Amino acid sequence: MKIEFSLVSTQQIYGNVFDLLTRDRVEIDITNPQLVVDRAIEFLKDNLPTIEAAVSDKNLISAFNFKKSFSVADLHTFKFALAENGIDLLIYGVAESEENANEIPRGELEYVVLDRFNVVADFVSMGSKLGGNTKANDFMRMVADSYNLGAEDIAPKNSLRSALDYLDTDVDLTGVIRNNVIQNVNSILEYMGKFVLVIKPI
Repeated sequence: MKIEFSLVSTQQIYGNVFDLLTRDRVEIDITNPQLVVDRAIEFLKDNLPTIEAAVSDKNLISAFNFKKSFSVADLHTFKFALAENGIDLLIYGVAESEENANEIPRGELEYVVLDRFNVVADFVSMGSKLGGNTKANDFMRMVADSYNLGAEDIAPKNSLRSALDYLDTDVDLTGVIRNNVIQNVNSILEYMGKFVLVIKPI
């Protein structure tokens, strides 16, 4: 299974908009989750100069360098500490046919949908990607449609479809994506197990 590791900068620990610093994609035997952890640590060590430049807590870096082995819990503990310093590590599975975009063209965005109901390796969800100039509101509707979420034959009047319609109307009126409006859509999608990441070129 191909696993993608993306080192990103972030403004919020619980945010979903990131700047891509570097990434790697590796074929891993997902029947052994420890292999994912080991490769994640190797990836972080390969990019230690980037991390050191961003992290002000030098004790955190020293502890990372000193530790010889990492469990899943250790990895997530370190990931959270990095996020507190504005750096995060995104880990997700990708399809064999997925384009290996190590860089994102300037002026474009990359959207990644993590499917929390499609866990491929213990703590790793499957991700599907879309790049280019797709508008965020169009992408949100694409996510709902592709996973058949908010089906009106089940719930004729449902909050997801209402939120998507409101987002489209708001974009038409204001010409921009307002954070509070799109976050409403995001919250509903997350409840339904779909976590949308927006990754930008640095």
